[in-house]
Amino acid sequence: MATDSDVIAALQALAEAYQTLSSGIYYEKPPDYVVQRGLYDVLKGAIENYKQTETQNTGLVTVRDSEVRDALIFLTQLGVTRTNGRPKGRAYLDLLCSQFKSDELQKPSQGLLVVP
Repeated sequence: MATDSDVIAALQALAEAYQTLSSGIYYEKPPDYVVQRGLYDVLKGAIENYKQTETQNTGLVTVRDSEVRDALIFLTQLGVTRTNGRPKGRAYLDLLCSQFKSDELQKPSQGLLVVP
C-alpha cells in the first residue's frame, strides 16, 4: 500500500527528471523502492499518454516539459506540507482523494493513477 512518503518520493524523482529534460538533457533516476518505482512509472506513462493524446487531437504539442515540471514541483511541495510526518501516513493521499468526487474516481482513468 502506498504512503505519503512513497508518493512524494515518486513525484520528486519525476520532477527532477523533467527539470533536466526541460534544460535539454535526458537523464532520469527513478526511485529504487518497488512501490515508489511503480508510482513513478505509472505517473510518467500517464503524462506521456496525455501528451500524445493532445498531440493527436490538436496536431501540436500543447504541454511543455517545463509546465509538467512546475506541476510536479507543486504537487511535491503540497505533499511535503500536508503529510503528517508518520512513516505510514496517508494524510496527503486523503487530501488528494477528498478533492475529487467519488463518482470521478469510479470512471475509467486512461492510465491515471488514483490511490485511495
